[in-house]
Amino acid sequence: MRKIILITLIFISYEISSQNKFLDFIVTHNNDTIYGRYRGNKLIDPNKKSHKVNRKKIKTIRSDNKIYHLALLKNKEFFGDKNDSLIGISKNQKPLFKEESYYYIRKLNKKERRDFIVTKNNDTIFGKIKQITFGGKKLVTELGEKYPVSSSKLYREKGAIFLIRNDLKTKGNLTSPNEVELLYNGKKAKLFKQVIENTNYYNVHYYIEKDGKMELIIPERFTKMIMRIMPENKKLLNKLRKREYTFYDIYLVIKYFNEI
Repeated sequence: MRKIILITLIFISYEISSQNKFLDFIVTHNNDTIYGRYRGNKLIDPNKKSHKVNRKKIKTIRSDNKIYHLALLKNKEFFGDKNDSLIGISKNQKPLFKEESYYYIRKLNKKERRDFIVTKNNDTIFGKIKQITFGGKKLVTELGEKYPVSSSKLYREKGAIFLIRNDLKTKGNLTSPNEVELLYNGKKAKLFKQVIENTNYYNVHYYIEKDGKMELIIPERFTKMIMRIMPENKKLLNKLRKREYTFYDIYLVIKYFNEI
């Protein structure tokens, strides 16, 4: 009897551990780890309880498989051009009257800090990607050579991979060209994010690529679209029917689809 109980406990522990890898998490200052779905300023746990995220309570966040730690930084350095390694969890605005502030950040390793482009001839060129006035983004090499990012196949900037695509339903503009950031590079399906911003607006669109086809995901039709695009994953479909995943969990959905 004792042996059966032990085996049951081991199985339950394994099941919980397996499910947790498909969730985000937060770590409190008391080192308690809470799993769930991260939603900007809160985390929703599996029991649908909301946990507020602020620096007084939370020291670490895992979101979209990336881990961010709370840090006190000098604003001049964090927002300066020389910052090539610290990435904030969200789009931060520089405070006007503070010399330093708390941010949730992750640090890029030495390899990730090297920007590059891949040309249409599949040549890889390393350098530093800069925003040129009236010239858009360009990769500047150590020799001072400049290559327009928009004429490449893909590029890496601050650790993130961006692809230039001509099959997007939502078209970019001069400051936000037809490019998407690769969020999840799965064998079964890939997830991309497109940001279109201007002085008056900031729009974010998500695309899923499966079987060579790019699909623009409509938030209001999220569940129906995922069930149509990924009908073969019955466990995922069941979670969608139970509303365990919504549009805001699109990264976790793609991760689950690829790894189950």
